Amino acid sequence: HVFGVSLVKKASRINLIRVDVVSKDMRRACNQRLTPAAQGAFSVRISENAFLITPQNADRGYIGPEEIVLVVDGQAESGKTPDKDMRLHQAIYESHPDVGAVILSEAPGVMAFACTEAQLDARMLLESYIILRGVKRASFEAEDMEIAVLIDRKNSSVLVENRYAAITGKNLINAFDRMEVLEYSARALIDARSLGAMAQISEDSVRCIDAMFE
Repeated sequence: HVFGVSLVKKASRINLIRVDVVSKDMRRACNQRLTPAAQGAFSVRISENAFLITPQNADRGYIGPEEIVLVVDGQAESGKTPDKDMRLHQAIYESHPDVGAVILSEAPGVMAFACTEAQLDARMLLESYIILRGVKRASFEAEDMEIAVLIDRKNSSVLVENRYAAITGKNLINAFDRMEVLEYSARALIDARSLGAMAQISEDSVRCIDAMFE
């Protein structure tokens, strides 16, 4: 799908800073092994019906601002190919007006949980629970809208089996923070299992945390 060049230019001028931020954060994520090679995707909402998204089949470590794709009303700008999961980003934005950014991450720790039946339980770590709360799971076959509706105020992330983690935030910084915490929580849980039995935060403490950060 394509649309008028003038619209693209106008939107690009208005959101020049956001385009630059998306490309820089994508490169930063690649350097931190949060989005390896050409995997993963970043997007940021710029209006009710428009968002910017990383391109398909581009090395995440070298993405430039000029490669970021503008999507308006489900249509990508002419001459550019958005990430293959653009429709999932769109479904999340349409379902959640409060979401300002979406990240799909295929980081190693996260994918270890996505490829097994092990539960990525954020209640094992205080900071993880405060920042992430719950992490829901979706099947490999789940449709975009099925994944989108799993996100709510207490579940900012969805682990899609054998595919990726879909992480949301009120803005790109918020989503990036959650991606970092999700990955490092996954790695910590993997390492902890080799040491002994896992110690979960008690239900009473969880209720206190919920009350404090509601």
